[in-house]
Amino acid sequence: MCFLIGQSENITNWLTPIWLLSVGITIGFLLSIAIWGLLLLLSRVGGLNTLYDKPGSRRAAGLVLSAICFALLFAFSWFRGYWSPADMEPQEWTRHLILMILFYVPGSLLLGFGLVAAISRKRSNEIKIAPRDGLLYWVSVVCIVFVVYAVVGYALAAFDGFGVIEFVDQPVANEFIDSMAQLPVSGERRVTIQLPQDTPEGGFPVDSVAFDGELMRVLWVKTDQPIDVSAVPITEELSIKNYLEFLPDTEKYQAYIKRVANDPRFPNDQVERLYMVNRGNGPATVTVRWLIDALHPQIKIVPWAAGMIVVIYLAYFLFVAAMPKVYAVAQSTFKTEVSQPVFIILALIGVVFAVASIYIPYNTFGEDIKMYKDSGLTLIRVLGIFLAVWAASKSVAEEIEGRTALTVLSKPVSRRQFILGKYAGISMAIGLLFIVVGLWFVFWTAYKPIYDSGESTIRDYSWQNCYSEAVSAIPGLILAYLEALIFAAISIVISTRMGILANFMICFSVYVLGHLTPLIVQSNEVVQAFEGVTTFGYVISAVLPVLDHFDIHAAITGDVAVPVDYLGWSLVYTFLYGFIALLVALVLFEDRDLA
Repeated sequence: MCFLIGQSENITNWLTPIWLLSVGITIGFLLSIAIWGLLLLLSRVGGLNTLYDKPGSRRAAGLVLSAICFALLFAFSWFRGYWSPADMEPQEWTRHLILMILFYVPGSLLLGFGLVAAISRKRSNEIKIAPRDGLLYWVSVVCIVFVVYAVVGYALAAFDGFGVIEFVDQPVANEFIDSMAQLPVSGERRVTIQLPQDTPEGGFPVDSVAFDGELMRVLWVKTDQPIDVSAVPITEELSIKNYLEFLPDTEKYQAYIKRVANDPRFPNDQVERLYMVNRGNGPATVTVRWLIDALHPQIKIVPWAAGMIVVIYLAYFLFVAAMPKVYAVAQSTFKTEVSQPVFIILALIGVVFAVASIYIPYNTFGEDIKMYKDSGLTLIRVLGIFLAVWAASKSVAEEIEGRTALTVLSKPVSRRQFILGKYAGISMAIGLLFIVVGLWFVFWTAYKPIYDSGESTIRDYSWQNCYSEAVSAIPGLILAYLEALIFAAISIVISTRMGILANFMICFSVYVLGHLTPLIVQSNEVVQAFEGVTTFGYVISAVLPVLDHFDIHAAITGDVAVPVDYLGWSLVYTFLYGFIALLVALVLFEDRDLA
């Protein structure tokens, strides 16, 4: 701890989760730089940089690279245990399979053909200057800030904060490094064995179950006979506190044990095997599953943050290379919208609210943090939707009315490329708003438990509590961004025919109906009256987006984590609805008289 000023432990508890996030962003930023350099290097290799110029070679190389990307994604998911139908219900596994196919096949094709374009000689110059301009420039600035935070935080930890301040304690920082090495072996394992009725002395040894006792979190056992399980030979002298008893359940024959600190049944060192004793009157079929996790499970935010940064950079590089004309329109739109006073005002509103609302007394009997997260995510979502509608109206409707669109289309830019470019540019502007305001909101969400601890009798908030509260807001930000993307597509459809006032009115109606339609349908099904209302709700939900899917109010209230699969299905829904909306926009814009 700092020794001159006597820094409060609450400061370290607040800043440690942000330091963890900054480590992930730092790794992702460095990997993105490596990918950028690799693309530039491959664009100088003769033979590879000309594949894009020939249609036949382009298709062949794209298919080969797509197959390689698909194989790598499949191998990674297999290694991580995502393809384990025996551990899931049939319906759950089917949904999981469909979702992975929806991501793997299109994602592999986009990666394969995008990489062929990215390493071409014609696109190398655009790839080279991409980080210096547009969205990627601002993302790089944000990443550099977090890189400095990560490096300075570790340096301060190494020197005890120089007696002034430290972001993370040195022992914890070292434990984080050890936890990173434990991530590849973490996950769930499963084995099924046949246990004979006649058990040898000391118990039947199961060599296929081995783990580090300190990293074992949960042990599931499914059995059709009562059995005893221990990490040491089971003898008559063994205390009952040192082994586990599992009785067959009438429904699923399954029970589980969560490991607690200093649990005598699980040693902290390496467990080479488990010993089992069959107490039943017949052979037992036993299925054992065990969960291995890192010493600090919070370290998982590091690969997730790094992966998100890499996805942003890689997607931008592929977009620049594969769709240069659409990118030119998107770049112009992005610069215009970001430089508008409206963008700055919206960002300032979000920044000020994130700080000021911490000190608002919500009077929720200890649940102020939930109200803070819910109100903050709602405001950020509304700000993003407002920017989407405003930007679409200004960059599409007013350009059509002001004949600016006619000037753009007089160049070798088609109407399809114009609409797609506008949507991409608006999406990037909204993305920048969410990156800046969202990260700022996460930063202060980590502080909210510290502030609440001083206002209540609870004063033992650890950095793990701050981490949980801060990270739980990230899925809400992602879902809010997806909802804003849907409104950007809807607003572009309206802007092809109507002005800004009509655009705002229609989008406001869509926002209200999109959030109320599920409630109308559900309430009417319970009451079983007014079938016309139910029919109206179903019709509206089929035409308008069901925006209630993007609200995590229930998850915040119940302290439930948002599953990754839920985010995946929300992304699929956003893509499909946005794709249909943009098709309608193209149809309406195709025969629009611009003269």
